[in-house]
Amino acid sequence: MNVVELEKQVQSIRLSLQGIYQQIKTHKSSFLPSPDASVIGAGEYIQQEQYDVVVCGQFKKGKSSFINALLGEDVLPVATEVATAQVFRVINSDTEDYNIVFNNGERLPIAKTDLAKYGSQVEADLLGSPAFKDKQIDYIEVKHPIPFLPKSIALVDTPGFGALYAAHEQITRNYLKKAAAVIFITDPENPITTVQKDFVETALKQTKQILFILTKMDNYNADYIRTIVNENQRILAPLAPLTATKQIQFYPMSSKVLNFATKMKNDKLVEKSQFDVVKEALLKLIYNTVGFEINVQVFNTFNQYYNRVNKALDELHTSASQPGKAKELAEQKRKMQQDFAAEWGNSSAKQQEIMAEIEEQIIGLRNYANDMLSTNHHIYDSMLKRIESLDSNKEADQLANSMSYELQQTYANHWKDLVEECQYNIDNILSKFNARLGAVGAEGASVHIESYQPKKTGFAGHMNNFRNGYMTGSLVSGLGLGVTFGAAIACPPAALVILIAGGVASLLGGVFAGFSVGKENKLNQKKQELKAHLSNCLQQAYSDIIRRPTHGNLTELQNAERILREAGKTAVASLYAQHKDNIDRQVQLLDGQLHADAETRQRKLQEIEAAKQVWIPVYNSLKSVKEQLVIVEKSNE
Repeated sequence: MNVVELEKQVQSIRLSLQGIYQQIKTHKSSFLPSPDASVIGAGEYIQQEQYDVVVCGQFKKGKSSFINALLGEDVLPVATEVATAQVFRVINSDTEDYNIVFNNGERLPIAKTDLAKYGSQVEADLLGSPAFKDKQIDYIEVKHPIPFLPKSIALVDTPGFGALYAAHEQITRNYLKKAAAVIFITDPENPITTVQKDFVETALKQTKQILFILTKMDNYNADYIRTIVNENQRILAPLAPLTATKQIQFYPMSSKVLNFATKMKNDKLVEKSQFDVVKEALLKLIYNTVGFEINVQVFNTFNQYYNRVNKALDELHTSASQPGKAKELAEQKRKMQQDFAAEWGNSSAKQQEIMAEIEEQIIGLRNYANDMLSTNHHIYDSMLKRIESLDSNKEADQLANSMSYELQQTYANHWKDLVEECQYNIDNILSKFNARLGAVGAEGASVHIESYQPKKTGFAGHMNNFRNGYMTGSLVSGLGLGVTFGAAIACPPAALVILIAGGVASLLGGVFAGFSVGKENKLNQKKQELKAHLSNCLQQAYSDIIRRPTHGNLTELQNAERILREAGKTAVASLYAQHKDNIDRQVQLLDGQLHADAETRQRKLQEIEAAKQVWIPVYNSLKSVKEQLVIVEKSNE
């Protein structure tokens, strides 16, 4: 199956799944199990317009040049003095359009020539203030034709890691959490470093789908390129089991040659750039994730829910049509009700186990907070390196003017990221708990569609914890942070983060107050003043956040732990209650059938038959999707 046909096939599957979700939402009934958080999350995810493929790599390794080569022209800034500090989100579009997108959702159209201005290190970092003091840039949107890519894909150009700017690496790590796949960029100048290897390992914890690109091959001979490729693969070999394909493979290419070839419309140069090989690997990566893996994940989630609904309909139909069976079914369901309460109830060992896992994440947040405010942390180390690298009094004065703002923003954002990471992990735990609850009594329906199990890894991919046919934490969290939180507690997940992080951000604003160095002092004196200011601020921040009570008898950190602990406890209890209500409702309905007269049972039977007819299209759609998944997999064997 060629790329065009493959895209049509996977898009057809996606549209079918979107239709199934609309049917599920429509076919709600008082006597059937309600869609749980996993079903809602899967439905929301499959309706996304774009899925992010995150391009990342160490500073100055050619990320932006690679994307420019795909675009066929120099769109993103690539010069050292304007290296990427903001996130560029490149969307495949028939027309060109450029916008700044702020955190509050506002959009500001800009010219192509302004991309370097608003996306550079100089503008974002060295001047010490953002382009818009009353707003914060979320990302810069670049709409541009990329003919060979599906419209559902957005390429995300992230700031390079490994530079002296700690905030850049954190931005990249945040986008990894939302990535459907990752393109990792490096060059042949040196083999993979320890910093790069550690980053790849971090990325593999978020997605198994990573494409490794070796850029700038035009600067080196073929033998040297082969040597570097072999060495890189050797260094990363221990991480190969974590990947979808169980192997590490680097694809050399020349962005410079490709860009020139595109402008000249020279097919021979395109071949020389080795882009055709990279394009094939990139499309395989995309269709393995967005085109196949996500479709499998969502299919299995919807299918699991359909089987629960179908089983409930079968039981109700049996009790209404066979009065003698009603008592037996009611007793079986009552036994399930009792066992469910004993095994999964609020005082059960299983809920205690879940709460212990949540507590482990909260303890982790505490440890990370302590580390963040220590002199061993990379934020502190990065600022020290910047101070040491100052070459003139002018640079020292500029850093003094910007330092307070930068420190406040960097530490506040890092704390927010830590809270989000903690919530992300808790949500994984809750999602797995929710899936286990939903699986209780889910089998045994007369018309049952088995979960789709890909025959192999490779194109079929590593299914990221979806082999059991129901949604676990990895996708639910990927669907948008806190799907389970959002479904189970009154406070929306985003508001929860703001509630926890806001107090710390406010405290830090006071700690990192305005600072200036003595104008007449020599450079070394100014450096010492800056170092002293940094150290004093860090000590004060540690005292204010970790030690000093700000919420009654609780410190800011303890209050954050309390909020997360209570939210987790509420979510666990709420998820249990939702599933218990479904079982209780079934018991009541079966008891009602047991005592109903013949006329009542006949009316109920008609109602059940009508519901069965309503769900037949869902069954047929699921069956069709499974057949399409088989076709897609077989076509790529």
